[in-house]
Amino acid sequence: MAISIGTVSNGVRAFGNNRTIAHVTDVADYRLILGWIWNGQVGHDVAACTYNAVPMTQLIDITSGAGTVRVHLYYTVAPPEGNLNFSYTLAGNTDHACSAQAWAGVSPDDPFGVPITATANTNLITATVGSATNEVVVDGGGFAAGGATAIALGAGQTQLARQNSGAGASIGYGSSYEVGAAANVMTWGLAGANHWATGAVALRPFIPFASRLFEYEFNVWDTRQRLIGRDGHEVKPNEVRADKWGKLLGFRSPSSKVFASLADSPDAFYISGVTSDGESVRITPDEKLFADMILKRITR
Repeated sequence: MAISIGTVSNGVRAFGNNRTIAHVTDVADYRLILGWIWNGQVGHDVAACTYNAVPMTQLIDITSGAGTVRVHLYYTVAPPEGNLNFSYTLAGNTDHACSAQAWAGVSPDDPFGVPITATANTNLITATVGSATNEVVVDGGGFAAGGATAIALGAGQTQLARQNSGAGASIGYGSSYEVGAAANVMTWGLAGANHWATGAVALRPFIPFASRLFEYEFNVWDTRQRLIGRDGHEVKPNEVRADKWGKLLGFRSPSSKVFASLADSPDAFYISGVTSDGESVRITPDEKLFADMILKRITR
């Protein structure tokens, strides 16, 4: 399954110690939310960072050598869909900005390669990330400047967020992505030498087991009542999709018998509709197909 970008919501630079931006999680399968935060003044840590009021996990926290700009990356795996909020609070007032990014097709169990961070005082923000061609590399760089300084996107990258530093503003920043390669050199050009910090990481794709006919499996003896996906891991209630086939396990002895179709198999069930409150899921079978399956089974 290829990795793809969904909605990107950016909060432009402002002075203060907190921010909440509305964000639409519009991608369907194997979702990942990335939250980049850029802020000035090294002592101003991120005191809290949430998506949909649920704490996010920090992946990157890097400060420029002079302590004048700081870059943070937070993430949430498999968030719910819909109109939600990305929020954070800093330990003190400073210039800050953010970017919330929705990604699809990312492995829920192994979403990242090794995060890379770098700092320097030059006119080129740069970090090199090793990745594979089915991965996507994402970066976020920030720089400190006492006046107006431009930041320019590197070659081969697709921009997700960018803002020059302005008169009196302490920071500028940018975020982008690039298709994976043996060595992804993620860069942002600056108009002059400035202290900068950057972080970059490869997103790893969800790879299903191609040999499995069923999207889901359900074992009647499982006390936790879980649906297991094609990758062999639990599927969260809000991740279950309609128009898929499932397989029941544990109610009859294993057999090597081959059936003409999934509708003939006594182990198979077809999902026509799905409703979920986030904690549980109700599956609706296709009535006609379900009736056909029952008739075939009782007349066999």
